[in-house]
Amino acid sequence: MLSIILPIHILLGFVALGYAFGIAVRVKTNPAKVVLSSVQRMWYSLAGVIVSGVGLTIVTSASFGRACVALSSFIAVVAFVHLYQRNTRRKLGLA
Repeated sequence: MLSIILPIHILLGFVALGYAFGIAVRVKTNPAKVVLSSVQRMWYSLAGVIVSGVGLTIVTSASFGRACVALSSFIAVVAFVHLYQRNTRRKLGLA
């Protein structure tokens, strides 16, 4: 079970951070080109990280506190990028 959940968890983490990095770069260079579906995909991949992280915590009997700390950093990055993107679009009058 661990050999299935761990690669999925790592892959979803990279996908979430990849979308976050890509969105942040696009907002800085050209905010009009940021597609809102990319923001949704970033959040969906974060939800996958949460689900697989909870699964890993249960399967490995890991410390729930450490898992929450690690997850908090992912949530902080994704939330910051989302708010940054939304505020930039609002300032420029984009839908």
